[in-house]
Amino acid sequence: MVKKCLIAIAVVALLATTVQAAAPNEQVKHDGTWPWTKTYEAVDLCDVKVTLEVGHFAQIEKCGDLKIALKQVNCTDIGKGSGDFPCYGDGVDGPQCITVKARANFVATFGCRFISSDLQIITEKDVYFDGEDTIPLAELGNWFNLKLCMKAWKVKLWDSSATSGTPKVGTIMITVKPQTETGGSW
Repeated sequence: MVKKCLIAIAVVALLATTVQAAAPNEQVKHDGTWPWTKTYEAVDLCDVKVTLEVGHFAQIEKCGDLKIALKQVNCTDIGKGSGDFPCYGDGVDGPQCITVKARANFVATFGCRFISSDLQIITEKDVYFDGEDTIPLAELGNWFNLKLCMKAWKVKLWDSSATSGTPKVGTIMITVKPQTETGGSW
């Protein structure tokens, strides 16, 4: 009987000195005392890999503040003839242009289109990026200046129904798409 008691005490003592923690891929087995002095110390158990789905990201700086204000110009200033009167541009010598600051994490090609307001007095127009319309590979993540321009001709002022001042006549929608590996756009 004494032998059975000693064996039982030995088994209980063995279990008491073994700490085991299990994780899906790794485990810790520590015989003896846990590594501590007077407080518990953490033991590295498992590395969990973290991934992030990034995708394409493009941004226009202060998009809500951008505005093109067209002013009447001589039609020859925007490359049109007298039969295209009235013509609108920057009020000095050409199309109205603004700087659009853009950035992207991919080689991004920008485009634009004009969306007429309810007034629908601008039917003949040209909206375009003057110069570079693509953020080059070397500029990814940095702010890049694009020059957005607009000119209009044969504007139907008589359809403005007693509108005066500087009414909103439309919106320019800036678009973006990735450039293909061959250099062209999607």
